[in-house]
Amino acid sequence: MPRSSQPSLGFTLVELLVVISIIAVLAGLLLAVIQNSRQTAKGVICANNLRVIGEALGRYAADHNGTFPPAYDKDAEPPNYPVWSAALVSAGYLPEPDKGVHPVFLCPFDPEVGSEYDFLLRSYAYNIPGDDSEPVFVNNVNQPSRTILLAEWYGTDPYYQEYDHAMWDSDGWSWRRSGGIYPHHPNGGSNVLFYDLHVEFVKAVIDLPSPDVPIKWSFDELDFTEP
Repeated sequence: MPRSSQPSLGFTLVELLVVISIIAVLAGLLLAVIQNSRQTAKGVICANNLRVIGEALGRYAADHNGTFPPAYDKDAEPPNYPVWSAALVSAGYLPEPDKGVHPVFLCPFDPEVGSEYDFLLRSYAYNIPGDDSEPVFVNNVNQPSRTILLAEWYGTDPYYQEYDHAMWDSDGWSWRRSGGIYPHHPNGGSNVLFYDLHVEFVKAVIDLPSPDVPIKWSFDELDFTEP
């Protein structure tokens, strides 16, 4: 009698290739999800940094007759003029940094984060009217919900070639009153803290002011006078 055939328990080559292809596709999808999650988390951290700084500035203003700190302290000895960010820390409105690196001033998308010099850098530039060494009277800023107080600044910026970061000290204090919002985040924009202390993600705008964008860097005469 002929032997009855037994069913094969192994995979054919075609079946094996199909399984491998399916696994590769699933792995690719999983990696994309993980990458998107990481990017989203970085964006959340960046926005939260600005909210924390905004809260500190709000407390500072409440204790200083409605003013934000100047860009730098003109009464300090050069070359180490304390700038606005250092003033918030030294006055206790933000905690002292760990080993010189203060994460609240560094956006995770900033390529210099983690470098040996990141303790010198700020990812956010400060935008104030008038004399850089004078306090800012918040109530005199017109359209505070549309006027930029802090914005991300690092990497390519056609308006500033010598320094590409806002600095803690030295010659790169780097508050700014021109330029635009740059696409530092993968989704094509950056986070901005406005003078009313709300944080918003803003799509890239290379030049401000722009007639099509209700956001501004600049100030008018009313912003330069005390209340």
